Amino acid sequence: MSRQIVFKRVAPIPEQSGMAVVSKFVSENGTGLFLYVESDSSKKVTETFESGIGIFPRSRMSDAKKFTLVMLSNGAQEVLELPPLRVTFPLIDVFPDGRVLVSGSRSQWRGADDFDLNGLVIDPSACSERSFLLGDGIESSAVDSCGRIWVSYFDEGIFGNFGWGHPGPKPIGSPGLNCFSHTGSLIWSFPVQSEIEPISDCYAMNVSGESVAVYAYTEFDLCRISPDLKIETFTTGLKGCHHFAITDTKVMFTGQYDDDISVGYTGELADGRLRDIKAVEFVQMDGAKIKAGQFVGRGDTLHFFDDQNWYSTQVDS
Repeated sequence: MSRQIVFKRVAPIPEQSGMAVVSKFVSENGTGLFLYVESDSSKKVTETFESGIGIFPRSRMSDAKKFTLVMLSNGAQEVLELPPLRVTFPLIDVFPDGRVLVSGSRSQWRGADDFDLNGLVIDPSACSERSFLLGDGIESSAVDSCGRIWVSYFDEGIFGNFGWGHPGPKPIGSPGLNCFSHTGSLIWSFPVQSEIEPISDCYAMNVSGESVAVYAYTEFDLCRISPDLKIETFTTGLKGCHHFAITDTKVMFTGQYDDDISVGYTGELADGRLRDIKAVEFVQMDGAKIKAGQFVGRGDTLHFFDDQNWYSTQVDS
């Protein structure tokens, strides 16, 4: 029988009258982040459209909607009213100084001066907002302890869609992983012409302190980027995991292709590979298996959200 990893309840998901939660995340300092939109607009945030034989997400809403951010930390709750936004499929994080990052997962290129600025930095104390381009096809985004914005991309953001690559310019996300300043300036990109396997689809990213680690298709190696932007690579032997928690020497992954959501894997990082890999079973305090929900890996902690509660466990637990 697989070893059981117990997820302890951190807090219930907060409720906001007349609002629907559209994004859940955990900040670098462990604060729970819950982004809400007015309930009658919740479907607009994830609206899709048909084109030919495909179904595609909309890159922005037709008009701006009201959003609210609820932050939970050590039992305390803070509510921030954000300015009206048109962003779709939003991702959320906060900067060390309290500013808010909202990243829209999609950006459409319609012309040289007509494309979606899908990175928004909001300063609640000054009621100010800055928008800039982070690129289409964002898989995840997170702010590190230095205030840098890390963005990973799935295949459409790397190879091009929504006008990027054809007829528009090269996709912003073509390296698979970018680091931006808080003003949207590109600081660093994952090397695409080196001995390191290029990223074709970044399945998982974990930003902690000044460091970041990514796990990407096609080889599914784990790449750890140090604060001075040096890369260390580990082969894993695992395929298709979408989240992980990490320490200097250990990793805990969620399941591979076709695994149940309650399945995970642990291993030791040594000599350029993931060693001593063991299958584990994710359970709640009562022993019941983890069911449908969302994982978030942040540092050494793997978080899990279902419809009612926020849970977490640590690699060394």
